[in-house]
Amino acid sequence: MTTTDAQLNRSPHKELSPLFVALTTAALLAFAAFFVGAQSNGVRAGVVQTLAVLIATAAFGRAAYTDRLPRPFNASLGLILMALFAGVSALSVGWSLVPNASLLDAVRMISYTCVLALAALIAQTHQKRAREILLGAGLAALLIVIYALLSRAIPGLYPSTDNFARIRLPFGYWNAVGCVGAMGLLIALWAGTRRFEPRWLEIVSYPAGGLCVAVVMLTQSRGALLAFAVVFAVWLLLVPQRLRSLGWLAIVGVLSMILVAWAYNETAFSTDAVPFDDRKSQGLQLLIGLVVLSGLLAGAGALVHKFRHERPLAPARRRSIGKVLLIALAISPIFIVVGVGVGTDKGLTTFSDGFNEIFSLNTAPPTNSPARFTQTSSLRGRYWNESKKIFDAHTKHGTGSDTFIVARLPYRLDQVTAGHAHGMIPQVASDLGALGLLVLFALMAVWLLAALKLAGVSKRGPWKWLDDADEVRLASVALMMMALVFGVHSAIDWVWFIPAVAFFGLLAGGWTLGSPAAHSPLPADDHVPVQGGKLQIIRAVAIALVGIAIAAAVYQPVRAQRKVQSGMKIASSNPEKALKLGNSALKLDPTSASAFILVALAESNGGRQQAAETTLSELTTQQPGNPTAWLRLAQFRLLQLNDPDGAIDALRPVLYMSPNNWEAGGLLDLARKAKADAILEKLADKKRRALEKSLEELEKLQKQAAAGATAPAPTT
Repeated sequence: MTTTDAQLNRSPHKELSPLFVALTTAALLAFAAFFVGAQSNGVRAGVVQTLAVLIATAAFGRAAYTDRLPRPFNASLGLILMALFAGVSALSVGWSLVPNASLLDAVRMISYTCVLALAALIAQTHQKRAREILLGAGLAALLIVIYALLSRAIPGLYPSTDNFARIRLPFGYWNAVGCVGAMGLLIALWAGTRRFEPRWLEIVSYPAGGLCVAVVMLTQSRGALLAFAVVFAVWLLLVPQRLRSLGWLAIVGVLSMILVAWAYNETAFSTDAVPFDDRKSQGLQLLIGLVVLSGLLAGAGALVHKFRHERPLAPARRRSIGKVLLIALAISPIFIVVGVGVGTDKGLTTFSDGFNEIFSLNTAPPTNSPARFTQTSSLRGRYWNESKKIFDAHTKHGTGSDTFIVARLPYRLDQVTAGHAHGMIPQVASDLGALGLLVLFALMAVWLLAALKLAGVSKRGPWKWLDDADEVRLASVALMMMALVFGVHSAIDWVWFIPAVAFFGLLAGGWTLGSPAAHSPLPADDHVPVQGGKLQIIRAVAIALVGIAIAAAVYQPVRAQRKVQSGMKIASSNPEKALKLGNSALKLDPTSASAFILVALAESNGGRQQAAETTLSELTTQQPGNPTAWLRLAQFRLLQLNDPDGAIDALRPVLYMSPNNWEAGGLLDLARKAKADAILEKLADKKRRALEKSLEELEKLQKQAAAGATAPAPTT
C-alpha cells in the first residue's frame, strides 16, 4: 500500500533535513564518478557496485525494521523485470563467447537493479524529497562538469597523455561527460524556472547551466546534444513554465555559445595532440572566459529575477504566449526542412543523403573536431549492421552479455576496434538475442507507462496535463525527464556501461517507477508503523542476509582481480607465490581468463613449460570463442616452446573468427618466419653433415693413398 502522509507523521523517526538529503545524494553520485572514473569494469568499479548493493540493503532493512516498507511496492513490476534482465545476463555466462565479460556485466546489472530499487523506495516513502534529490544530482553533475572543464583550463594538473581536443575526463569518454552535462543542464533549467524558489538558487542556475552548455559543446558529443534537444521539446510540451524555460535557455545558450565559439577557433579545443605549452596558454584563457561567463550569467539571472517579480505577466498573456510557443514548436520541423532545402545545393535530398550516411557501411568516421556537429557520418551504421548479423546467427539468446567486441569479429570488414554496439537495443540484440530484447522492451514499456502517469496523462492535450501540478510533482517530472535524457543517449551510445553515469539515470528512473504520482492512489489504511517488533526484526534480518549474500557474490570477481593484479607483479620474482594467487583467483572466478594466464605465466617462470601449455590449452577448451585464449596459447608456443607449427595451429581458430585480426596476423607472420628459418636451418644442417661426411671420406682416402705410397716394395 502506498505510504501516506498520515503514516509518515505517525512515524517515531524524524525526517532528515533537506540539506542533508541533497548533500548525501551529491556525495554518493560524485564519489562513484571520481572513484571509478573511466572504468566500466575493474576493481574500483566492483567496489562501487558492491557498495551500491550494501546501501540498498541497509535502506530496505531499515524500512523493514521501522515497519515503513511499502506494501505493495509501487515499482515491483519494474524491479522484477530489471532483476530478470540481470538474471538473463548471469545465465548467459553459460553460453558466452567471453564468460568473464558476461559475468562482470551480470554483476554490473545486479548493482544497477539495487540502485533502481533504492531510488524507488525513497520515492515511495519520501515523495516530498524530490526537490532535494534533484538538487543533489544537479550538484554532483556540476562538480563533474567543473572538473571536466578544469582538465582543459589547467592541463598541468591532469595527465599529460590526455591531449585530445575533446573533453573526456573524469570518465575517459567524451560522450559520458556530455551525457552528465546534458542531465545537469536539465536540472539547472528546472531550478531556474520554478515558481517558488529561493532567489539565490534561481540566480545560480544561470552560471551552472552555462558551464553545462560549455561542457556539452566542448565534448563535441552529438548524442548528448540530441538527447537534450529531444527532452527539452518534451519539457516545453508538458511543463507550464514554457516562457520562462525558453527565456532561460536563450540567455544561457547565447552567452555560453560566445565562449564556445571562441574555443572552437583555438587549436587546443579543436585539434588533437597540440603541444603542451599551447594547451596550457589557451587553457588559461579558457579559465578566464569561464569565470567571466559565470559572472555575466549570474548578473543576467539577478536581472531576470528582479524583472519577473516587479513586472509579472498577466496569466492570460502568459497563456497566450505559451500557445504561440507550442504552435512554433509544432511547426518548427517544417521550417527546418524548408530552410535546409533552400540553403543547400542538394535541396531536400540533403535529409535522405544524411540518413543514408548514418547507416552506410562505407562512410568515413566523423572528424574529431567541432566540424562533426555539421556531419551526419558515423560508424554506428557498421556496428548496428554487425549487431543484426550476430542476432540473425544467434537469435534465441545471443552470444553472451557484453560480448559484442568478440562476436563482431567474423562480420567486420575492417580493423576498427569497437567494444560496444553504440546503442542499447543493438547491443542487447547481439548479446542476449530475442530473450534479452523481450525483457528490455517489457521494462521500457513499464517505465514509460509510469512516466506518462507521473506526467498526468489524461484525455486533455499534453500541454494541459501539468497545469495544476505542485512543485513536488514538477520536481518528480524533472527527474523523469533526466532519466529520459539518459535513455535517449543510451539508445545511440554505450554510456550505460559506465557505472558513475548510469547511476544518474537509474536514480531518476527509479524515482519515476516508485513515485506515488505515477500510480493509481490506493485508500489509506490505519496501520501505525511499529519499530522493533518481532516480525519487523525477522524481515530486516532476512533482507540483510540476502543483501550481504548478493554483495559477496558481486565482490567475488573483484577479489579475483585483486589477486591477479598482485600475482602479475611478482610473477617473475616469486613464481610460486604468483601461482598460488592465480589458483586462488580461479577458485573465486573460474571464468577469469586473466587468472588462467597468470597461472601459466607462473608455471613458465618456474620452469614448468609443459604445465603452462596445458593451462593455456585448458583455457581454450573452456572458452573456445575467446580470441585472447588462442592468442596467448599461440604466443607461448612460439616464443617459449619454439614450436611454430603449434603456434600456427592455435592461430587458426582466431583467423577463422576474424581474418583481419592484426595481432593474429602478426603472430602468424612470426610463426611462418620461424618455421621457414627452422626448415632452412635443417637444410643447412643436413648439408653441413653431408659435407662433413664427404670430408671424412676424402680424408680417409687421402690417408689410404699416403699409406700406399710409403709402403716397401714387395719382394719376389
